Amino acid sequence: MKKLVFLLVLVFTSPVLAQEATLINGEIESGGFGGPVLKVTNINGESAVMVGGRGGWIINHSFVIGGGGYGLVTDVHAKATDSIHQNIEMGYGGLELEYIPSSNDLFHLSVGLLVGAGGIGYRHGDNDAFYVSHKNNSW
Repeated sequence: MKKLVFLLVLVFTSPVLAQEATLINGEIESGGFGGPVLKVTNINGESAVMVGGRGGWIINHSFVIGGGGYGLVTDVHAKATDSIHQNIEMGYGGLELEYIPSSNDLFHLSVGLLVGAGGIGYRHGDNDAFYVSHKNNSW
């Protein structure tokens, strides 16, 4: 009899104890953004400029799911063993994920991750011919 009572109590109280587990609780607020990006970096010991764009869906002012792509626009000389003048060509892009812990504060930080792929190659002088020397896919 004790086992039957215990079983009945367990069956009827289980739904009360169970909670629905979700990544985001309550109403979802969302927005979005998109725009150009200008990056200044150092490649092969030279200053370089990369141009691209990024955009994303902002969920509850805290999470961003989007994408971006960037390409090298300045001439960066490749260090070659022959006497031919070569310029580096490169680009990359992919899925961007971002977390913004205190988005309502005037000054706040965010943590971002880009998961994608890119390619790098070289171009002889001012010639438009593009030669792929190496492709790199990172996951």
